[in-house]
Amino acid sequence: MNAVDNAAGAGRFLYADYTPFDENKNFLEMLKDLVSISEQILRIKNEAGAVSSALTGADILYNDLNSKLRQFRANVLDAMDAYNDKFNEILRTGGRAEGSDLFYNSKTALSKQLDDTEARFISEYNRYRDYLQSRMTQLSEAAVGYLQQWLLRDYYDLPYTLTSRMLTTIDASIDAASKKYRVSRSTTISLGEKGPTGSAAPALLSYSFHIDSTELEFWNHKRKVSDLGLKDMVVPVGFKVPISEKLKRPFKLSRKVTGKEPDFVDIDSYYLVSVTLQENSTLTTIVAADPSKPDYDMIRIAYSLDGLYVDPAKAQQASSAQSLPRIDYFTRDGDGNAIEESNVLQHREILDATDTSKILLFGRVLADRMSLLSDPRVTTPRSKLVSVKVDDKHAIDLREKEKENLLTFDPVLVVLFLESIAGGFSPIVSKLKQKSIAGELILRQELEGGNRREHVVRIADLRSALSFAPEGRTIASQLGIDLQPETKGVAYPS
Repeated sequence: MNAVDNAAGAGRFLYADYTPFDENKNFLEMLKDLVSISEQILRIKNEAGAVSSALTGADILYNDLNSKLRQFRANVLDAMDAYNDKFNEILRTGGRAEGSDLFYNSKTALSKQLDDTEARFISEYNRYRDYLQSRMTQLSEAAVGYLQQWLLRDYYDLPYTLTSRMLTTIDASIDAASKKYRVSRSTTISLGEKGPTGSAAPALLSYSFHIDSTELEFWNHKRKVSDLGLKDMVVPVGFKVPISEKLKRPFKLSRKVTGKEPDFVDIDSYYLVSVTLQENSTLTTIVAADPSKPDYDMIRIAYSLDGLYVDPAKAQQASSAQSLPRIDYFTRDGDGNAIEESNVLQHREILDATDTSKILLFGRVLADRMSLLSDPRVTTPRSKLVSVKVDDKHAIDLREKEKENLLTFDPVLVVLFLESIAGGFSPIVSKLKQKSIAGELILRQELEGGNRREHVVRIADLRSALSFAPEGRTIASQLGIDLQPETKGVAYPS
C-alpha cells in the first residue's frame, strides 16, 4: 500500500462502534501488509529448504557416483590388463604385433571413453550445482528485497505498540576509503520481558540500512565545520598550561587544578568526522583537525535534543546544566600518551568564558543537516537493507568485500523476526475482534464532507494466507487470528 495513504492526514479512524481508534493509521492495511510479507517469506523459506536439501543430496550423490565411476573404470582396466597379460602378450611375443596393437587400441579407446564420461558427468553436475546455489542466492535476495520495501516504511507499517519501543539512529561517518560519508540508519525495537513466544522469545529486534550518499549534496565528500556556513566557531578544550609548566613537563591537561585560564580552539577548519542522531534523544558529533589521525586534537560534542533550542541565557545558568552540551577533548602529548579532558563545561571558569549560544547554534545546524537523512522521501530510493538481527544473531547480514556483496540469510531467524513483530500487532487485533462482527475486523474512516469509509478484513482470509506452513500458523497465533474460538462480536449500524 502507499504509505502516504496511511498517514494521519487521510482522515480519523474509528472502531466499528465509532469510538476513536488507538492511532490515526489504517491498521487493517498494516495487518494485511504483515500477513502478505510473511506469506512471501514463508514461501521463499519453503523453496529455499527444498533447494538446500537438493544441494545436500546432490553432493552425496556426486560423491557416491564419482566413487563408483572411478571404481568401475579401475575394474574395467584391470580386466583388460589381465587379458593382455594372459593372451595378448602371446601374440606380441609370437611376432603378431599387429593383432596386439589392435587390442591396445581398443583398451585406449575404452579408457578415453570412460575418462570423457567422468569429465562430462563432473561438468554437468557442476552446472546443476551452480544452478542450485544461484537459486539459493536469488531466493535470499528476493526475501531481503521484500523485507527492505516493508521495513523502509516502518513508521507507517508498524503500530504504536512497536513504534513506541523503537529507537532509530542516523549516523554519517567519514569513509576513509571513499573520502565521503558512510551513512546508515539503524533501528532497534525493545520487546521487553513479555516476548511473543514465551520465555525463549527475543528481547530485542534490530535492522539497519546503508544510505548511498553519492547524490546527497552535503554528505558526498568530507566536510569542514566552515562548510556549515559558520564562522569563528570557538570551543573550550580545558585550561591553558602555564609556560613554566610546559618547560617542566610535556603538555598535559588537568581537570583537578582550577584557577587557570580557559583554553579554546577555533574548529572552523576541523573536519566533521562523524555525526550521530538518536531520534528524539541526542545528537553527537566528532570533529578533528585531521580525520586520518582522530587521536590527535579530536573534540566530541554531545547534545540533548531537548536542550538544543533552549534560551542560551538559561543554558548558561548552573540550574540548567542538563541543557548544556557535553564537550570532551582528546589528544596526545609529546610522548604519544593519550590525554582526555572530559565534560569541560562542568568547570564554572570555562562555562562563564564560553559563548554557549554559538555551540548550540552549531548543534542546531547539524540537526537540520541530519534531518535530511531522516526524510524517507530523500533516503528511501538510496537505501539498502544490510542487517536484520534477532537479539545478537544475524538473520540478514550484507557485507561488501573486495567490491563483492556477501549475503548471509538465515530463514529461521527471519521468520522468528516476523513472529516477534506479529506479537506487537496482537493487542490491537484483540481490541478489533471485540468491537467487530464475529469473523471480521472492521475500521471506520471519517473523510472530508462528513463521509465515511468502512474497511473490513475477514479473519479467515488472513489465516488462509498463512496456514500452508507451520511457521505461518505460529504467526497467526501471535496475531490472535489462529483457530482459537472467535470472540463473539457485535453488529454495528453502518
